[in-house]
Amino acid sequence: MPIDRSVRPPRGWDVTIGTWDTHMTRSDSQFGSGRYALQFETSLTGELSSPFFPAGAPEAFFVTLNLADYALYEATFDIRVIEYQADRTTVVATTTIFNGTIPSNGNWWPYEGGMVRVTSANTRWARIAVKCSAYVNGPAQVDFVRHEPVPLHLIKEGPNLTTAIPTNTWTEINSLISNTEASVGVLDGGASGFAFMRGGLLDFQIRTELDDMATGKTFYLRLLKNGTQARRNFQAATTGINTSVVLCVTLDTAANDVFIPQVYHDNGSDRDLIRNDSFLSVTRRHQ
Repeated sequence: MPIDRSVRPPRGWDVTIGTWDTHMTRSDSQFGSGRYALQFETSLTGELSSPFFPAGAPEAFFVTLNLADYALYEATFDIRVIEYQADRTTVVATTTIFNGTIPSNGNWWPYEGGMVRVTSANTRWARIAVKCSAYVNGPAQVDFVRHEPVPLHLIKEGPNLTTAIPTNTWTEINSLISNTEASVGVLDGGASGFAFMRGGLLDFQIRTELDDMATGKTFYLRLLKNGTQARRNFQAATTGINTSVVLCVTLDTAANDVFIPQVYHDNGSDRDLIRNDSFLSVTRRHQ
């Protein structure tokens, strides 16, 4: 026989302040998406906490939800993410992502962008606590509570400068391309390369460019993984135009693998790396 969820909380959610069907209940008429919403009742403080989900350093995730006050009495919400140790009882950290009074316009108010960064090595689980404080003359509603991981990524772009690259020598270029955006869990050691504190499938896109090389000479670009060549690409040069190389590769990686992009040319004399036409992008596939 199907469970009637109107007489108990949604599957996996726990009432952590108050009592179901007294402090909060299911609304079948006022909802922003789906078929139902969580409704906090008038003049009572209640809190509902989400199912536990895995969380650990280094991670980051966004919390999104819809809030509404159809009775136009400016409900006050307190939305927190609570981190726990492996026992799911010992609290490691609490992050408040929203605490305030929502607009009293009788419409659904989407809240997006509450980002939580997990930094403690003791964190193993987390859950979202949704609390509505006591107020008068009308209920308030919540629906569409969701957490989404922030993809692990690194983006680097070169400044408007050039740097001489010696001939017949593999030269690292990681230190020549500046960080423009990096997620939590990225370690960039400049000339020593960069690493991610979590493994998985990583998509690499690297482009670099040298100024005028002689026809018949070759420009190489490669990516080292822990000191070993993981992938290489090259482009033959034509006198009078710059020579560019693009390298795209997906690698299965372990935590703290070290990556170093390098270039090489056999022009016979130094050539300038066009740093503002060089970039590196790495993203971790969702798994």
